[in-house]
Amino acid sequence: MDITIEGMHCASCVILVDKTFEKIEGIEEAEATNNKLHLIVNPKKISFDQIIETVNKLGFNLYFDEITLHVKCMHCASCTLNVENFLMRLDGIFDVKANLTNEKVDIRYDKQKVFLEDMENVIDKLGFEVVGIDGQMDIDEEERFKKDLNLKLIRIIVGLFFAVILFVVMYFGLTIYNLTVGQFSLLISIIPFIFVSYPILKAGIKGLSNKNLNMDVMYTMGILVAFISSVLGTFGIILDSSFMFYETALMLPSFLTIGRYLEAKAKNKTSQSIKKLISIQPSTAIKVVGKYYEEILISQIKTNDILLVRPGNQIPVDGVVIEGNSYVDESMINGEPIPNSKYVSSDVFAGTINHEGILKIKAEKIGKDTVLSKLFV
Repeated sequence: MDITIEGMHCASCVILVDKTFEKIEGIEEAEATNNKLHLIVNPKKISFDQIIETVNKLGFNLYFDEITLHVKCMHCASCTLNVENFLMRLDGIFDVKANLTNEKVDIRYDKQKVFLEDMENVIDKLGFEVVGIDGQMDIDEEERFKKDLNLKLIRIIVGLFFAVILFVVMYFGLTIYNLTVGQFSLLISIIPFIFVSYPILKAGIKGLSNKNLNMDVMYTMGILVAFISSVLGTFGIILDSSFMFYETALMLPSFLTIGRYLEAKAKNKTSQSIKKLISIQPSTAIKVVGKYYEEILISQIKTNDILLVRPGNQIPVDGVVIEGNSYVDESMINGEPIPNSKYVSSDVFAGTINHEGILKIKAEKIGKDTVLSKLFV
C-alpha cells in the first residue's frame, strides 16, 4: 500500500520512519519518501489502526479518505469476511471493516486510485447490494427495513401455502385434465418457486460466478437439486417419478427465509438498542483549567484534557482516573449490575454513571474512538 504521509520535511524524518517500521512485526517492507509511505504488510499480524498509531507517535500524520456504505443481504460472518477480503484486493484500499449488525462497511482508501463504482461492482458481484452512503441517504432506514421485512413475510407465506398444496396433490395423486401428477405439480410450483427462491438463487449464482463458495451457494445447490430432479422425474429424463420433490423445493427456501426474517428482526432490535446507548452520552463536560472549572461541549474536549465528574453525572469520554475514588455504574458497557470501584489509575468509559465520589479524569479517547461509540460503529 502507498499512503500519503504529512509532516516529514527532511531526510532524518524519512530515515526515522523507515527504521521504525522495519522493526515492527508484520511489516515486510517499508519505504518512505517526502510525502508517501510504501508498505507491504501482513494483515494477520498488524492492523491499519496500529500503523496509524505508529505514525502518529512519530509526530506525523497519514492522509486517507473514509466512506461508510450501507450494504444489504449480509447474513453471516462469512459474508462480512468476503466483503472485507474482496474489497482489500482493490488497489488504493487500505482498510475495510464490515459490520453485520448495522449492515455497514467502513472503508479507508485513496480516492485518487479507487472509486465508489469500483467498490459497488465488487460488492454487487459478491451477491450483496449497496443501498447508499452513510450520511447521504434520502430513504428512511426504518421504512426500508419494514419493506424488506414485509417482502420476506410474503415470500414465507407464499412458499409454505403452495408447499402444503403440493404435498396434498402429490400425496393423494390429484390432477386436472390429462396432466400427470408431476406435470400438475410443476404447473402449481413454477411461479411460487421463482418468487420465493429468487433472492437466494441470485446471491448463490453470483457467488459461484465469483468463485466465492459462501452459504448462498450451498443453499442454491440444495434448492436447485430438489427442483431440477423433480422436473427430470416428471418427464422421465434420467430419473423416474419417485424423484419428484416439488414441495421440498418450495419448503427449503421458505424455511431459509423464515431464518432470515427472524435474523433481520433481531438485528434491527439490537441496532435500536445500541442507538439508545449512543444517545445516553452526555452533551457537555466540566473541564479543569488550573484552579477553575469550565463547562464545555463534548465536541470541544481534546485528548489529555482534565475533566471533573461529579456524583450522578455521566462520564463524558474514555479516560483514566487521576484523582478521587468512587463507584461507577458500567452496566451499559459490560452488563454488570453492580457498580465498579474506581480509584487513581482506573480506566473509565464514556456514558457510564459516577455514583458517589468526585473524580478527576484525563481524557484518552474521544468521539468515535470511545468504547461506547465503537459498539455501534
